[in-house]
Amino acid sequence: KWISIGAIEPQFYKTLIEKTGAYALQKYDQMDKENWPEMHEILKEIFLTKTQEEWSKILEDDDTCFAPILSLADAPHHPHNVARKTFTEIEGYIQPNPAPRFSETPSQIQWSPRKIGIDAEKLLEEWNIDEASIQQYCSKYL
Repeated sequence: KWISIGAIEPQFYKTLIEKTGAYALQKYDQMDKENWPEMHEILKEIFLTKTQEEWSKILEDDDTCFAPILSLADAPHHPHNVARKTFTEIEGYIQPNPAPRFSETPSQIQWSPRKIGIDAEKLLEEWNIDEASIQQYCSKYL
């Protein structure tokens, strides 16, 4: 699984080096683009030593500008998203809550999501797809 790092500002970059043990980066000027290929290789080798979950435990609660790249299945269960109530479940479907949120006029989801493919035939007809192709698609996927 993937992770993201955005430790650009000096204090975040320093924390990243300390938390990862990437002390070899200290000999490079962080902002000199010519150094980036070597710096990338150093970080790559370090990050390949642990899983996304292990790096999350090490880096997530500090100022390292780190985040795991989450799948659609994992995102609703991530502690950050749970705490912020980013997702909701309606009629068995997990979906994002409205954003931004307003204190004076709170947003709300007003209906459940449409069934996948419910408009497929109509849309395919509007796109001038021939009837045989529409029936073939619908019998295969819907």
